[in-house]
Amino acid sequence: MSVYDKLAGHILGHIHQEYPIWTAQVLESAADLSLPRQRHPVFFGSFDWHSSVHSHWALVATLDKLEDAALAERVRATLDKSFTPELLAAEAKWWANPGPPHYERPYGYAWLFILAAELRAKNYSDWSAALQPLEAAIAKLAADWLHALWLPTRGGMHSQTAWGLWQTIEASGNPELAALAREKTQVCFGADREAPVLYELDQTSFFSASLNEAAAMAAALDGDAYREWLRGFLPGLFDPAAPQLPPVPQPRDASDPMEGHTVGLPLTRALAYRRIASGCPEIATRAMELAEREAADGLSRLHLDDYSTGHWTGSFAIAWLLGA
Repeated sequence: MSVYDKLAGHILGHIHQEYPIWTAQVLESAADLSLPRQRHPVFFGSFDWHSSVHSHWALVATLDKLEDAALAERVRATLDKSFTPELLAAEAKWWANPGPPHYERPYGYAWLFILAAELRAKNYSDWSAALQPLEAAIAKLAADWLHALWLPTRGGMHSQTAWGLWQTIEASGNPELAALAREKTQVCFGADREAPVLYELDQTSFFSASLNEAAAMAAALDGDAYREWLRGFLPGLFDPAAPQLPPVPQPRDASDPMEGHTVGLPLTRALAYRRIASGCPEIATRAMELAEREAADGLSRLHLDDYSTGHWTGSFAIAWLLGA
């Protein structure tokens, strides 16, 4: 069994698992209360909306790499069940007026763009066409977010601005939205210098604030402009004597949903280092060495049978392996 078969088989097991579930609602009255599946007839499994979206992406991304024919058929049947025009139209209708306003912003938006881009890249035209109304609804919400954006959220969880900007630039498929995201990336981060890398770790982060910022700027700037910005922001990539990102410690309780976030942190660091390397040839070798080190650590930490971490870390493992 290939690593893709193993990861896709695991994801297939929870992609339509309805409970346990996390959700957020603003209720004006008791009549507003509803179950996630009623609001999200496609992306209701895998613990929360964004995890369901990226679990679907992971299956789409690995479908043509599966060695087990029976597994591939099950994956295709599952995606056919999800990507129907009727169900995705119902998803899009809800997203035309979501609440609360910050729900899934920007993390869920970004994963929806990544899913849509993967469907286009793999030429799954029927599935892609069915997703378009939802993609358009999310693009409108993302544009509203970007027009109002003037200060970043720098934490290491779902609300992080840098990762949302990075993925919007590279995956949205909307030139106007991507241009706006490039502009806002420079507004938010263009003046940043000497990232406080020694203070970055905390007990709940699954993203690096500094590395994702540098990856977003790699998507927003080209050539010399990016190299000069990066030299000022992460001098440790150019000078080993400068402060370096500390290693990610093992969580004391990986089954805790918040502390368990750190299980995935090495993998997301690896993805960011790889994007930084592609934007700055001068430090590409060093950045890729760091990426490989983080990825090896992250892959060794995967505990897919623990639902608190296993429902989401497999997607980031696939994201790394597809580009490795």
